[in-house]
Amino acid sequence: QIFTTGVDYTPGVTNALVHGFTAPGADKDFVKVMFEGVLQSQNSWSVAAATITFTSPIPVGVDFVEISILA
Repeated sequence: QIFTTGVDYTPGVTNALVHGFTAPGADKDFVKVMFEGVLQSQNSWSVAAATITFTSPIPVGVDFVEISILA
């Protein structure tokens, strides 16, 4: 699922996104988070059901975030 700045989140403010899928057992190994195609470290976010919460807001200048659930 792709999230777009100004539509789905506000850079520098938003620190959580809700996606359309739930990771199996909320296991990070089944989730891939990318800012503009750059894979984000699993240490920089957490997953609970369908919500990805970042340790700090999505940075200013990031125009899209892609979250994939791997099954």
